Amino acid sequence: MKRDNGSYEKVLAKTLGTTATLTVDNDVNYEFYTIATDSAGNVENKTNIPDITASWTGIKELPKSQPVMLTPNPARTECTVAFDVEKAGNSSITLLTTLGAEAMKIYDGYTASGRFQHTFNIGSLPTGIYAVIINTGGKVMVEKLLIVR
Repeated sequence: MKRDNGSYEKVLAKTLGTTATLTVDNDVNYEFYTIATDSAGNVENKTNIPDITASWTGIKELPKSQPVMLTPNPARTECTVAFDVEKAGNSSITLLTTLGAEAMKIYDGYTASGRFQHTFNIGSLPTGIYAVIINTGGKVMVEKLLIVR
């Protein structure tokens, strides 16, 4: 990645997917190029790598702190989800399987602004990887939860 007219710098060392998320500064021009390596570390031929096409409209600065905390994770019988709520209102927290089916509705109700925390029982769910989907104030946050026995 190159910021404005500076030199290129490596910003992503390894990814198995096709998507990368970068935190960017407002009013800065970015330029990207790709390099792919196989599992042995051999650099792929540039002609085999599609160029990155990126465009953003109306980039907004992300909040400085809005992490989702799941503790413990991995979990056995219960888990606590905690996150920041910017504006009071209705929120929902849903647990989805890896196939996208709803495993349970964790919370659906009013949340005051500030830090929200809710403990839920997962003792009846099978071992597996789940997605915790949090919808609050028009924002959607996702965190992975591993249930073990």
